Amino acid sequence: MDDRTPSPPAHDETEYWRQVLTGKDASLVKVQRVFRKLPSPPRCKLCRAPFSGPWTPFLRLVGVKRWKLNQQMCGLCIKRIEQHNGGADIPVSLLFVDIRGSTSLAEDMAPAE
Repeated sequence: MDDRTPSPPAHDETEYWRQVLTGKDASLVKVQRVFRKLPSPPRCKLCRAPFSGPWTPFLRLVGVKRWKLNQQMCGLCIKRIEQHNGGADIPVSLLFVDIRGSTSLAEDMAPAE
């Protein structure tokens, strides 16, 4: 392997991501609990920090503001993601539904609708 080839994630990084992706990371759960008590959508998709409200100036001081490349995540979460390079395989369930006539209905709708 040369220096440009990414190395596989370490076992502890894989376990870290498994905990985060399954909602069992204790530190993230604590942060989400605190931020849930502060009303004001929109919020960071990972830590649930609000991006607006009377506490916004304080939160911005500690780094909770929308990340410029993904407006649904805060800067603190992006820093955490960058520190923990890797990922994990987790079981998921997906449901795909094709409703009769939905294609013709969707063709006349805007993406937000």
